[in-house]
Amino acid sequence: MIRTSVIGLTAAGAEHARAYAADPLAELLGVYDSDVNRSEALAAELGCSAYATVADLIGAEPNLVTVRSPVAD
Repeated sequence: MIRTSVIGLTAAGAEHARAYAADPLAELLGVYDSDVNRSEALAAELGCSAYATVADLIGAEPNLVTVRSPVAD
């Protein structure tokens, strides 16, 4: 089981989190976004933790962290 987390929950990051949550070989530990409401909403949807800081997320000791950031124009 790969312990996963996602940082950055715009559309692509949220889809990564949903994919990890649905994957039987992955355990989605939690998510983080600078928009706390976005983190909490997705965590509630997926049944995982919404971390308050990146340090808290890393402290959960995931094996894999996906970092999604907006694409600059």
